[in-house]
Amino acid sequence: MNNIIVKNTVRFIVLVLIQVFVLNNISVNGYINPYLYVLFILLLPFETPGWLLLTSSFVLGFTIDIFAHTPGMHTAASVFMAFCRPGLIR
Repeated sequence: MNNIIVKNTVRFIVLVLIQVFVLNNISVNGYINPYLYVLFILLLPFETPGWLLLTSSFVLGFTIDIFAHTPGMHTAASVFMAFCRPGLIR
């Protein structure tokens, strides 16, 4: 159990750092930005409770919003993805 928590925490931190310091500065053809941070939501274990999935997605999106200066855009997208995830996986 503790191993899973540590692994997901490290994944969260690494993906946020990569997104903030590397991928936010890359634009493909001037319009497209790669977003790697969504892998955190997709790679969470299937046994993750719904409240934890939504809360961690909110924190992830809010963190990206703070660094990208996009109030609410990544938060809304992350929470919506986390909400749809259980239904799409089944």
